[in-house]
Amino acid sequence: MISFASSHEDTSIDETGRTVALGVGMFVTAFDEGADEHGTRDDVVASGTVERSPDWLLCAGSKWVLRIDRNGLCHQSILERAARTVDRVTTAGDVEMVPPTTRATNKP
Repeated sequence: MISFASSHEDTSIDETGRTVALGVGMFVTAFDEGADEHGTRDDVVASGTVERSPDWLLCAGSKWVLRIDRNGLCHQSILERAARTVDRVTTAGDVEMVPPTTRATNKP
């Protein structure tokens, strides 16, 4: 994961502190530190594709932007819950994964 939504540099820093060179077409997951309603760390994350900043952002110094995918922004805890659901589904074998707004059902 990379901490960036727009960048004024040609590099960004990943979650381990390593410098990562940005380039057109890179698929990245970006994050910003956040917290839940109890003050527990729960970062905000978004995935998408790196693009050159549009002209109107260049005047503010931005070189790169993240075109966020259709999943939008969400908290890390939501992704972790979804991953646990997928793990249960793939190991159970008889449950179908469905959107989070509906319940999983057994296959007939």
